[in-house]
Amino acid sequence: MKKISFLYLFLCLHFSLNAQKKDADFFSLPFVQEAKTLHDFELKNISGCSLFYAPDINLYVNADFNGDFEDNFTLFRGVPTVKITQNLPGIAKLQCLLSAEFSDSKEDDFKYSLSQSVSLSFPLINTPGYIKLFHNYGMNNYKIRKKNSDISYLLSLNKGVCRLVSEAGNYLYYKRMLRLYEEKLSLLEQQTDDYEKLFVLGKINAINVHDQISEKLKFIQEKVELQGKYIAAEKSLMELGAEELLLEFDLKSFVEKWKEYCNLYHRESFLKDEQNLLALDINHFSYVESVSSSIPSFSAGFSINSPYSQQDFPDFSQANWNINVAFNIPLKQKAGLNAIDSMVIHKNMTLLEKQKLLRSQKSSKQEREGYVLLYDSYCKTMQNASNLEKNRLDSYTELNKAGKLSDFDLKLQENNSEIYDNYADYAELQLLVTLLSCY
Repeated sequence: MKKISFLYLFLCLHFSLNAQKKDADFFSLPFVQEAKTLHDFELKNISGCSLFYAPDINLYVNADFNGDFEDNFTLFRGVPTVKITQNLPGIAKLQCLLSAEFSDSKEDDFKYSLSQSVSLSFPLINTPGYIKLFHNYGMNNYKIRKKNSDISYLLSLNKGVCRLVSEAGNYLYYKRMLRLYEEKLSLLEQQTDDYEKLFVLGKINAINVHDQISEKLKFIQEKVELQGKYIAAEKSLMELGAEELLLEFDLKSFVEKWKEYCNLYHRESFLKDEQNLLALDINHFSYVESVSSSIPSFSAGFSINSPYSQQDFPDFSQANWNINVAFNIPLKQKAGLNAIDSMVIHKNMTLLEKQKLLRSQKSSKQEREGYVLLYDSYCKTMQNASNLEKNRLDSYTELNKAGKLSDFDLKLQENNSEIYDNYADYAELQLLVTLLSCY
């Protein structure tokens, strides 16, 4: 899934960004860098979970240097220790410890001793189901958390791409619309001047002039509001750090390129749905981990400590040995039975939550499909309206050539036709953003 997603992401870069720019321009965008950095951090954070059944080896070294101000060095003592911990199925644990103590002083020659110990701990209550539960935890904890991290990364990229297309599309839409509004305002001002001249000549009354001025003022107000939206879109695009990626794009070509990406990137499932299901498993694993200390356990160990020696190897025939046995029974938790029961109940709760989530996801899929059909219908309606204006423009052009329509009316229709064409492109953008938001 991840490789396919990145393949399509690469295709979207090829189809959607300025051909003169390098792909690195896209990957340098802030939201891409933030997603990658967070993903790298999460992978580092969960890396320890990948070695659940691998031996955990630690080296500890303590050293003391003692002396006085007159004789300086009096005693040196060093204690290197190797500790090996091995997790076993059913939350059992094997621990081995090898330690050596070295000492050297002015009173005694160099000498050392060795100590070794082995201990095993496991729960007192250990059924096949219980062993299977913790084995599943050990084997799948990292895999599920890594998959969740990968999905979070892809979600961040998809969210960023969706916002990029939305903000960039809005910017291009308002940019073109402002140009068309400037042209229309110029035509309205010319028309207002003509109305005033006709009023002076007595060919129209004051009401006609007033209506024309009101229409122009209303349009000016719309233009101001449009300018405000353009400024906001430009600000959002600058926050994304993507304003330079649109230098050679208009809205129509921008939408067409991203539509190719959507046609190639067809999802059978949604990332959000997968992540929500994974969250239930992660929550269950975290709960299992939290209650493991409340389970009654038994531990036994064997250790050997050699006496101090100056030989090449200590004489273990004179060593001290020790066997220790320990029980841990949480009486307040009914000897640990509560912890076992709670894990089983929590697992059943998780299964019920999954079923509930699957039902919700089924309805959400229908909701997504409903919005896609809605905006698809909206696109067709706006495209039909644009086609009508283009057909009307063709008719007006013929009438103008025949001398039956003024140049002013033809220019006004040309402007209206472009505005409706921009409306149709914006409807396509809304459908595109809807498709991109279905992640």
